[in-house]
Amino acid sequence: MKLPVMALVPIMSFYACESCNNGGGIGTIITPPGGGTSQYYSELYPPDWTPDRAALGGRFLHDFSYAGYHNGEAELPSVTGPVFDVTDFGAANNDTGDQTSAFQTAIDAAEVAGGVVLVPAGTYRIDGMLRVEASNVIIRGEGTASRLNFTKVDGVGDQAHLRFVGRRTVGAAVALTSDITSRDHTLEVPSGHGLSVGDHVEIGWTITPDFVADHDMTGTWGAFNDTWQSFFQRTIVDITETASGAVITVDVPHRYDGLVRDGVAIKLRSGYLSECGLERIGLTNAHDKGDAKDNDRNHLVRMDNVRDCWVDQVQTVHVHGDDDGHVQSGGIKLFQSKSVTVRDSGFHNAQNRLERGNGYLVEVSQVSDVLIDNVEATNGRHNFIQNWGFGATGVVFKDCYSEGSRHFSGPLSWPGLPAFSEFHHSLATANLIDGGEWEDGWKAENRGEWSSGAGFSATENVFWNVGGNGKITSDQYGWGYIIGADEDMNIQISPGLGAVDGAPEDWVEEVPDNAVLTPQSLYDSQLEKRLAP
Repeated sequence: MKLPVMALVPIMSFYACESCNNGGGIGTIITPPGGGTSQYYSELYPPDWTPDRAALGGRFLHDFSYAGYHNGEAELPSVTGPVFDVTDFGAANNDTGDQTSAFQTAIDAAEVAGGVVLVPAGTYRIDGMLRVEASNVIIRGEGTASRLNFTKVDGVGDQAHLRFVGRRTVGAAVALTSDITSRDHTLEVPSGHGLSVGDHVEIGWTITPDFVADHDMTGTWGAFNDTWQSFFQRTIVDITETASGAVITVDVPHRYDGLVRDGVAIKLRSGYLSECGLERIGLTNAHDKGDAKDNDRNHLVRMDNVRDCWVDQVQTVHVHGDDDGHVQSGGIKLFQSKSVTVRDSGFHNAQNRLERGNGYLVEVSQVSDVLIDNVEATNGRHNFIQNWGFGATGVVFKDCYSEGSRHFSGPLSWPGLPAFSEFHHSLATANLIDGGEWEDGWKAENRGEWSSGAGFSATENVFWNVGGNGKITSDQYGWGYIIGADEDMNIQISPGLGAVDGAPEDWVEEVPDNAVLTPQSLYDSQLEKRLAP
């Protein structure tokens, strides 16, 4: 059937914000015959968009569709067995007695054979810490009727009560023979010897004085200066020998230019856990608020050095304590991992929201292509946060909800100052905030001397169709993008805490009245395009 012709109307985009000038361009409105709600397409994402679309004066949108379990190319699995029921290993579900040993024994058994550690309904008191150290282990409850009550409060700083942990090992650096280019999939090496299709690799470079100066961060950045930093975690999909060496093709495009000048190189990577999951369960480690403030950067759950893993339908809960706290400090943290999905979950009510890294409910650090989908985070300090170190790239926060973030700078009883979700440290590169409701807001700016000289925390990140009543503060290094934010969002383009602004000014587009941003989800649209026959 032939569709009716719709009118294509190019318009000059407009927006409302504080302290900023229009960095946006000309979008397109498609008006249905006879009137009604029109579709608005950003100039940067027209209906015929492709990942290699020519940049408009240096401005383009990355392909974010690689985020998530198996790079978005597979649904989360429903593993049926074998099953290791914790009650068969002696665990009691009446919130009495320490069940750490029974749980860890069940986990150890699952590590040998692979399978599901089943947690039937009830509340299980865990006085110690639990660790998963092998692939193919899933911890599954029966919804929030299954609750793990972690009680340990002494010496839990920089620890996690439940931890999935691989052992990261990297090989020697193989220096590239030419620069890598953002959005390309290839890199050139002197020889393909020692590399194979299917190998996991890291691509990175040294934070040289020249690299620092290029970003106007001389005297600000310092924590990682003169060290080689991994920027992208990738998998080799092709090796082609040439007369001068070899061309390596990786599965996910580069998201920033890497220069031979800075020692851009590739390193073999091993030691990931894979196919691990945490599902359908309630968790808490909150007890006494006074104890919570004695331990910095304590997390309820961590996944370190994992790939193709997931967290699904996990909720923090209140079991005991002198308030309604769910977590002592942090909720979940993903570290040095890739291709992970966290979905349909909620992390709430941090007891410790003081400085020194507390109250981070959903945290990512040095990760590639992670999908945070339909996750709620409330009443933390930074409810959603990228933190510490270079190499956070391709992360998608899709349809998430945030409110109640507060920064407490004194005793826990003091009223808190408003806080935000944010890119916190070291040039988070090409990440996407896709829809959702942000009742507090997001920051992507030059943070100056804060957090050991965080400086420019973000570049080439996109806020797409974000909603809520919060505030977006964005002054990213180079280009940043705010497209189709809800009219109730307060958009501010400002230098933030640092003295240097991120010129050129971020690109901002507001959807005109009587039109809707199309597509509503940039991630869904790009994934559909990439996986289309």
